[in-house]
Amino acid sequence: MANTILRAARALSRQSLASRSHAVFVAPSCRRQLHASLSVHAKRRKGSSSNADDLFGGLESDSLASIAEAELAAEAEAAAQAAEAAAAAEAHAARVADGTASSLSPEEEADLAASKDERRVRTRTNDPMGDFDTLYQFVHARTAPRAERMKSVEVKRAQMRRSTWRRLLGAVQTREELDKVAELFPRWRNLGRKFEPEDAEAFVRKCEVLNYPSLALRVFSDHTMYGFDLSSVHAARHLLYLLHTKPSLADAVAAASLFGVYDHPPVARDPYAGPFLLYACARAQDKNKDAQAVAGRLLGEVKSALTKGTAKDESEGLPLRSAWGAKSEASLARTVRRLERKLGEQGQDVQFLKDWTARREAAVKQV
Repeated sequence: MANTILRAARALSRQSLASRSHAVFVAPSCRRQLHASLSVHAKRRKGSSSNADDLFGGLESDSLASIAEAELAAEAEAAAQAAEAAAAAEAHAARVADGTASSLSPEEEADLAASKDERRVRTRTNDPMGDFDTLYQFVHARTAPRAERMKSVEVKRAQMRRSTWRRLLGAVQTREELDKVAELFPRWRNLGRKFEPEDAEAFVRKCEVLNYPSLALRVFSDHTMYGFDLSSVHAARHLLYLLHTKPSLADAVAAASLFGVYDHPPVARDPYAGPFLLYACARAQDKNKDAQAVAGRLLGEVKSALTKGTAKDESEGLPLRSAWGAKSEASLARTVRRLERKLGEQGQDVQFLKDWTARREAAVKQV
């Protein structure tokens, strides 16, 4: 009996391998089931072999019978799914031909489905942006691992537009809610998706509203954990601005170091970031010799950057997509005034700062 089962199992293995070598395209779900059959897992446990006769080496006869049955069931299910997919495709083509179905591409159908799905979220609340709990559950479900998503027909087939992250951040009201959102960031990366520059700007802006810049610094400093790129120079400047007046100089220096990590212009030559970091070092240099040394090196670079023209001239060509972009010059002007006072108290020449302020005020009057 055992020999009979063994021969049958080997014959089934040969037949399965031969049929796969000449197989035509089948749906991804079918391929996954074929690839993940028990015989393949057995092969992985026992080691690779090009001989199909070795596929069942070392297994007991009862195990071989179970494997043979599992193979037959998997093949039958795969064939049924392939036939179902082919029939659905033919039916859709027929409906397109007679004008009763849309001719949208699969990608366009997915975007349309995502739009409809998110409109349903908005209609469940009086807030046009959607309340936090509803949006959080929406994102949480659609960024879950595939095995978890497959348990729900609705979530399995639903798509999620990238702008949903900004809507979710807009609905955040507390630090605790923002922490919950940050915990979802790695799931987006695990799906093979990337955050857009506008997402980084919206996240830093929300951290400013909640006086929580330390969270933004933690997220952008730990790319391995969160997978969130600080891909917007505006967001990088905004983050440094939020930290340059905080007690911890280390946080400001860490934020400045992110410019190099994410391929933004060097901080010392950036007309916004340079003054921010210079002020952070200047206010700490009485207690920190390293800060005094950094401030000394920065001073010449900042003077050169600000002497070239107004901040508006220096940032020409950079898109101002966010609220920070619109108020960046005002933020820089405040920092320049603070620098003028602080460096003046330390006996430094501050004429270049006064000249910059005069040029900016003249430019504002001309507008």
